[in-house]
Amino acid sequence: MKKFSVLFFALLCVLFVGMVSYVALSEDFTEPVSQKMSQEEYGINKNSPVWNMTMDDLAKYLYDNGILDSLNYQSLSEGVATVARKYGDLELYWWDVKNLDKNSAEYKAYTEMQKDGAINLWDSGNMMRITQQGPFGIWTEKYSGDLDKLMKVFHAFGTG
Repeated sequence: MKKFSVLFFALLCVLFVGMVSYVALSEDFTEPVSQKMSQEEYGINKNSPVWNMTMDDLAKYLYDNGILDSLNYQSLSEGVATVARKYGDLELYWWDVKNLDKNSAEYKAYTEMQKDGAINLWDSGNMMRITQQGPFGIWTEKYSGDLDKLMKVFHAFGTG
């Protein structure tokens, strides 16, 4: 029994040394490279029609293109966007960019979306990955439809 204990202890020591060596020799963490395309690459500039469109325009466009099953929605909580709605399993956001107070939570969320492609909800550490199109954003994490079609339709919105 004593030999077994000694061998087991030696095995644990070898495993511990191996793990510490692996961690010590591993590369340091590096931030992933963003694959996010710029608004210009999606055809959005300061003169694009998207800047003069409303949430209702986006919802109707998505409905007409078969993304939304209906135009019925549930309002979402305030503080993230000027208008936030849930259509089935898709969340849509719109910011009134021209009238946003620079000290507001909505402005902070909008600038985070522009810069990082994500919003830190009320500084809680809960990150929402948001896809942007002008003053609009969509959250697709719970979306169960054809994501490729949604993205194609969404990024064509307001570019004409």
